[in-house]
Amino acid sequence: MSKRAQPNWEEEASSSLEQLRLRQDSTPPTTSDPKGIVHTFRLEIQKFWRSHASGFTAYWTGLSQADKVNLVLTVAPYTPDKRGDRSVVRDGIREDVTGSSILLPDLNVQDLIKDGPSGLIALFAQMGCMQGQVAVPSAAASQ
Repeated sequence: MSKRAQPNWEEEASSSLEQLRLRQDSTPPTTSDPKGIVHTFRLEIQKFWRSHASGFTAYWTGLSQADKVNLVLTVAPYTPDKRGDRSVVRDGIREDVTGSSILLPDLNVQDLIKDGPSGLIALFAQMGCMQGQVAVPSAAASQ
């Protein structure tokens, strides 16, 4: 049995985010449907997680902390560094991230790179599971 090549997770994540952006541009949210973007994003996470849960989990857990930070910031460069940050400095430019910091306090680099319930794998598992599925992949599935 031949092994499949490991996906390039940075490219995979960037591609998924770009598809989501294109969908948002073609069907902008309206005040009558404020949950549209969140729903679309969740569907994209579910699609990604169904296809890649075990492979991405193995990849992520094998990364160093520095590589995890790099991956998070490559895919989402304006992710706050830690919970409560109201701005980030990227490429020497200070960016205001107050809105996302308040609305999505768990989405910060410090929490995402942790193992356990506040980490990226747990977040993907929680967002990517369908009703009736187990949120966190079993150890056997990630081998």
